[in-house]
Amino acid sequence: MVAQSQGICGRLAQYCHHMIDIKKIKARLLESGDVPQDQLDRAVELASEKQQPLDRIMIQQGVVDFSTLGLCYSDICELPYVELLASAPSDQAKRLLSPECATAWTVFPVDYDHEENLLTLAIHDPSQIELQESIHNFFMRSHSLAFSIASRAEIEKALEVHLGGHDAPTAPSIEPSAPAIAETRPEKAKLAVPSQIRASELQPPDGFGYEKMAAALISSAALTARTHLEGDPGTLQDVRARVRYCQLLSTRLGLSKVESDGVIVAAWISSLEDEPDLPELLETPYGLDEILAPDESLGTEMRLETQILGLVRCYQELKKSDPESCKDVDWTRDRLYGLWASPGRGGDMLETFLQVLMDEEFLSKLDRASGRILIIDPAEARASNLAPPLSGDGYEVDVVPSAAAADDVLADSTPDLIISSMDLPHISGLRFCQKTKRAARTANIPFIILVPEGGEKHGAECLRVGADDVVVKPVDLELLFIKIQRLLSVPAANVDKAGVSGSLSDMSFTDMIQILCAGSKSTEIHLVRGDEEGLVWVKAGDIVHAVVGDAVGEPAFYELMSWDEGEFTTQECTEFPEITIERSAIGLLMEGARLAD
Repeated sequence: MVAQSQGICGRLAQYCHHMIDIKKIKARLLESGDVPQDQLDRAVELASEKQQPLDRIMIQQGVVDFSTLGLCYSDICELPYVELLASAPSDQAKRLLSPECATAWTVFPVDYDHEENLLTLAIHDPSQIELQESIHNFFMRSHSLAFSIASRAEIEKALEVHLGGHDAPTAPSIEPSAPAIAETRPEKAKLAVPSQIRASELQPPDGFGYEKMAAALISSAALTARTHLEGDPGTLQDVRARVRYCQLLSTRLGLSKVESDGVIVAAWISSLEDEPDLPELLETPYGLDEILAPDESLGTEMRLETQILGLVRCYQELKKSDPESCKDVDWTRDRLYGLWASPGRGGDMLETFLQVLMDEEFLSKLDRASGRILIIDPAEARASNLAPPLSGDGYEVDVVPSAAAADDVLADSTPDLIISSMDLPHISGLRFCQKTKRAARTANIPFIILVPEGGEKHGAECLRVGADDVVVKPVDLELLFIKIQRLLSVPAANVDKAGVSGSLSDMSFTDMIQILCAGSKSTEIHLVRGDEEGLVWVKAGDIVHAVVGDAVGEPAFYELMSWDEGEFTTQECTEFPEITIERSAIGLLMEGARLAD
């Protein structure tokens, strides 16, 4: 085991590059008679030539199958082997370890024992145990951990099959002949790194270690925030927006990768306001305590990460108190100048952030489910459960308590869809629907009526007065979303389906990419400059393909980064070409800037 004093950086770097002794793997396979000597030697040569793990090469070449290799690992490591492809993990196991975290750490949630409150993870190397224990303690999860062993290749395939939406291949079922599952119930501990290491001093190495650590910490922070705020969707939506703004602003200001990662982790952790001592306990390379709770009495200059997070939070509070006024950039600038106190480069940072807000507003039509929804329900007006998830999916939502208040809204503007409770004060939802459908200006607005539990018998009556659909309370959000998408899927005659268009002189290619990726958009971008045309595909925030002229992939992307004039059009995309770009968006932008220099 690695000494605790090495901290998470050392442990991550070690397990990322450490593999089970190849000599032991070869000896075990030859001893069992499962693999001929010549095939094994050839696989070792190929692994060396291609600089790929031996287990992946042996699987690709058909030298062994997953179960043979897993049992080999089990004998060497004295950990049990459980076949991962035969059956999917339980929903509870998947909830306790998100696909993002599982992929970042290359582990697989095998099972969850409710009685023992025990989550079993499949790992590919025993050195991962300490890492997982550390992260487990770092985020103070209530369950305990146990471990089984499998090859990295099998874990990667299981992640693809069971957590990536692919169909599982046929795999023979075997009984694991291994020791009982190795259980660990560690005491609470914190992740220790040398206290002098801070983001301003730590530089990402060229190797794989830092990237893996950063992905693990960001994924863990996001998972912790989502779990902590599971019953508060409105606050969770605010935190997600905070993270997105911090990421965009950090990139625009040219912060280093480490500083930017620190801001993102701090933005997620800032949601745990009922755990005020947590930043001091979490000794990461980013110095979360200094970012989240700086000691102003020391008289030291405030860190950029602190200024960024403070500015974003100031804006969110301002927007919450007066959302309509925040649409005015000049008003927002004046108010933020008064509310946000920041020394040094505060003016430049504020102007950059305002530009981020204007660019995001410009691209707001890219939301997959864009549209304006009016909800009429006194219960929703008191404590809304529908508005936050609808807003999170891209809709602009107004909530009013009565038909009279809805009339005021309809007098000023026309929503794309109305959702009304059947039970309204003074006038029923049925009568209001009938009234709305009879008025020429509002007759074509799709109308959904929410009926009380057990009120399915009112469905026919709702349809008779003109309702387009009916949903029973308590509302099944997934069902409601499907109904909304169906009702809004027929385009109005005056809707521009070409997407968002603009000039690269108004919005640079780099800024557009940052906003799309930070917002996890799935978009096709078409660019034109004179006789030249270029295309870029962004899938859920990842750049997957680019082409311009004869250039394809990364070279094409870097060529398009150099365009400072031309026109662009963006539109939602659900089908994508073959992936030619593997590098992250931030990595592409940094490399493109380096090439330009």
